[in-house]
Amino acid sequence: MINIASIPTKQVLVAIDIAKSRHEVLIAFPNKKRRKKMSILSNKKDYDRLVSYLQSLDASVSIGFEPTGNYHRTLVHYLYRAGFELWSCPGIVPLLKPHILRTRRI
Repeated sequence: MINIASIPTKQVLVAIDIAKSRHEVLIAFPNKKRRKKMSILSNKKDYDRLVSYLQSLDASVSIGFEPTGNYHRTLVHYLYRAGFELWSCPGIVPLLKPHILRTRRI
């Protein structure tokens, strides 16, 4: 779980659970306990909807995702081209042992 006090001011954190045809998105806002959830399909229309929403926020956005098979590639490429900060996070390891979190900035 995200510790709200640890989110930098004006930093929006986004976690994306990658799947074959639909991705689940969780958006955490600074200084707020409530989070926004979205489901997006693996298509340009939903990618545009997500990018438009994230760009409308008055904050920097950092996006973390788990690379699942090849299913993440189109979405990650789309978000990269939109200029977002992206972080690749491997599997369930961070949940079990956060001290060995191995992320890779893209």
